[in-house]
Amino acid sequence: MGVCTRSTATLLLLFSFSALTAISTSSYHETTLKVVDVSPVSLEDYSSATRGSKDALKCERVRVSGVSRFKLGSYANVFRITLAPSAEISERLHSRIVICFHHNASLGLCQCKKDDWKSVQKGLWSSAMSPYRNGFVDVKFVGDISGSVSVTVDEEAQVWRFLFLALGFFLLLLAPVISSWVPFYYSSSMAVGVLLVIVILLFQVCVFSHTCNISLLYRPPSKSLETPFTMATWEIVYC
Repeated sequence: MGVCTRSTATLLLLFSFSALTAISTSSYHETTLKVVDVSPVSLEDYSSATRGSKDALKCERVRVSGVSRFKLGSYANVFRITLAPSAEISERLHSRIVICFHHNASLGLCQCKKDDWKSVQKGLWSSAMSPYRNGFVDVKFVGDISGSVSVTVDEEAQVWRFLFLALGFFLLLLAPVISSWVPFYYSSSMAVGVLLVIVILLFQVCVFSHTCNISLLYRPPSKSLETPFTMATWEIVYC
């Protein structure tokens, strides 16, 4: 028990040192990694299924490359991908600029499913991804739109992830002490038993409600002179 506690404490100290080092080296502000001006090119023979007419279609893809998993300093960070239309594109045409963000490298250009396309809202589109993955941003112009869009990739620090990880290691350090405490042992065992009983009862109620028609009937209080103080009642009608 003592060896386990000492080893856990050593691991906690090492992690705390590495976490503090990573936090001190990382910035609390956004770090711009990439800014790309995209001008989608025209695609031929595109027929709009929703309008039943020929619409001009322009499409382009932007690749967002992640970092190596050995770069532990990016553990608590996320990549924030932002797309903004240029000033030459009228605001009324922003809804005709749609974006599909995915991680499938084998997917063809602008071949995302219909539900995966998101339009620009209030002059901006934004999404987040893990810094250890690769992503693809497909930009599509539907209709006669001329201009470009800017795709910006920022690395945002989320220090709260380090705090929660440190809390987990701290609870791991306390586990040997708490588990040997008799009141905690019996109270936790009782809590688990009560929880299992509640889950079993809820499961039985769900099964019974599917096999039988259960309903509640409300009987309002009577206002007759013979029984002026009769209370409202509920009746359960089943099977």
